[in-house]
Amino acid sequence: MSVTVKAIVTGIAALFCISVLKEKNGNASLSVAVAAGVAIVVGIMPELRDLYGVWIELTGKTALDKSFFTPLLKVVGIAAACRTASDLCKDNGEKALGTQIELAGAAAGMICSVPLIEKIIELIGAV
Repeated sequence: MSVTVKAIVTGIAALFCISVLKEKNGNASLSVAVAAGVAIVVGIMPELRDLYGVWIELTGKTALDKSFFTPLLKVVGIAAACRTASDLCKDNGEKALGTQIELAGAAAGMICSVPLIEKIIELIGAV
């Protein structure tokens, strides 16, 4: 069974359990949601390792320094983590907190992109 199918089945099973538990015990439903999220992330880790290997291989084929690509990878990771955390907050009725996490993620992404912008400016200046 593919990783995607496993993630979908895990998510749907967790959703069913959460729907049943939410009426009786809201805290237990949150625990199931977090546990399912962790299980899904752990399940896709081998795929992420493979993706990282491909990333390294592709960046090695360019004449550009790896410092051009590292900020991109960081920004994607920050975006994914912040989106997940924000969605968890919003799903639990904390829309303002979720929005603040999104704002913090945007700021962190901008900060991580500064070295890339500096390298691009250096590259343009060298031409």
